[in-house]
Amino acid sequence: MSRITFIGHASFLIEYRGLLFVTDPQFANRLTLFRRHRKAHPPDKPVDAVLVSHSHIDHLEKGSLLSLSGSPVVFAPRYSGKVLKMWGIKNRVLVEPGKQFLFKGVEIYPFSVRHGEHRLLSFLRLDEAVGYVIGKKILFIGDTGYFDLSYLKQMFNLTVAIIPIGGGAPYFIYRRVHMDSREALSMFDDVGAKYIVPSHWGSFIVGLEHPDRPIWELRRELESRPDMQKRVKILDNGESLSLED
Repeated sequence: MSRITFIGHASFLIEYRGLLFVTDPQFANRLTLFRRHRKAHPPDKPVDAVLVSHSHIDHLEKGSLLSLSGSPVVFAPRYSGKVLKMWGIKNRVLVEPGKQFLFKGVEIYPFSVRHGEHRLLSFLRLDEAVGYVIGKKILFIGDTGYFDLSYLKQMFNLTVAIIPIGGGAPYFIYRRVHMDSREALSMFDDVGAKYIVPSHWGSFIVGLEHPDRPIWELRRELESRPDMQKRVKILDNGESLSLED
């Protein structure tokens, strides 16, 4: 039995084969000038590993990372690794897109996405942010613009895909590096997962977009997609989804 708990925004606790993974730790109550819209629900038990997709301030926060117990190994792409080094995080491992590795018997496959890796400027270093496939079953993407990921369907039999739906506003500015709900459902189709868990909504303002606007738009989109309705698992912060292995 696997279990996915929505901590908030792009932070998840993934329990798989007895291991606990946290994605993109950002539990702070404030992001620059803006207060968090919904409280985060960080884990209260030791974590084995952290999977960092990129180093933007709404996805990687020093205090959140240091609050995790269990001395987890932190896996991150190259530029994020520089940030972790600057913070004094010694238990860090750099990942390379397309190079699968084993962590305590679980296969982890990092892959390139269409999103910046620079700490503050999201349109720079578009070749370095990553997503992850955990144990050939669970896909996690922190942020990305839409592009064809159908090759993952040929490589893995995915049970669930955690995909961001927060497009940001105005969207014509953000669409190169973010997706709206329609594009997120298209990517879900592409990767061939059984279920999608939408992320990147409900916590922070992205540009001029209300934190809940992405989920409102997703629900409207699903009204015309009855085939998708039972496959979309919307979790509020702190809620969990259990899956058969």
